[in-house]
Amino acid sequence: MNQPMVRNKPHSRRRRMRFSKILLISALIAFIMLILTVGVMFLLGLRYTSVPLTDGTSVAFFGWMKNGQMQSGTLYYSGGVTAKYDREAGMMIYSDKGYYMGEVSGILKNGKGKFTFSNGDTYEGEFAGDLMNGYGTYITAQGEYYQGNFKNGQFEGQGKYVWKDGSYYDGYFQNGKKHGQGSSVWADGASYSGGYVNGLKEGTGRYVLASGDIYEGDFKNDMRHGNGTYRWSNGDVYVGELQNNFMNGKGTITFASGRVYTGDFENGRIVWGNAAQ
Repeated sequence: MNQPMVRNKPHSRRRRMRFSKILLISALIAFIMLILTVGVMFLLGLRYTSVPLTDGTSVAFFGWMKNGQMQSGTLYYSGGVTAKYDREAGMMIYSDKGYYMGEVSGILKNGKGKFTFSNGDTYEGEFAGDLMNGYGTYITAQGEYYQGNFKNGQFEGQGKYVWKDGSYYDGYFQNGKKHGQGSSVWADGASYSGGYVNGLKEGTGRYVLASGDIYEGDFKNDMRHGNGTYRWSNGDVYVGELQNNFMNGKGTITFASGRVYTGDFENGRIVWGNAAQ
């Protein structure tokens, strides 16, 4: 015998429809509340913004802003470091234990300020675009210091670097290295005045060795190379060609005794077979 078909009761379907409508309305209300909340927070100054820096990195900020100036929030650097900023305190505190106190424009360090690095080094001077730009003083935790111009966080232009032992370089820098004309004085009494390229002696210069010997002439890759004059402290003098710090090529050596040799030199030695005395 066939059983009769069982049908859903009308009031059960209506109950499910009412429940679905309630869920839909609740979700709509929640969405509207979220939009309203975001809108209110935006009107109150909550912002997210990101800025590329001239050294190829970038920084982002999420927090409260007013008239384009951050008030409080978190900075996110592309290298992974973060920083908390509080405008009232005038301080950025970094996740690596570094901190900055000074002027800010937008979300970037701009103007005069002092930055203390996580390793104990400090920089006090001018900032632009969140980087050390302009004139300032950089002091290492070991007591060495640089005073001069900076560009994009590097020594650039005229400046002076002083080492812990009293040695110093005073001259021009490029990309953090000695580059251009400058003077170096070492703790052992040696000194050099002349050209540098990428941190190495290059071009013409005058080098006084700790022994009292003096060389004036050409340099290449930090070595005496080209034409020059070498004066020993005992009175001997060489004028001629040099390669890789040695007399090499044509030249004349005048000994303190008055004896003179003109001819060929190789690896710092006289080639007697080609002498012209």
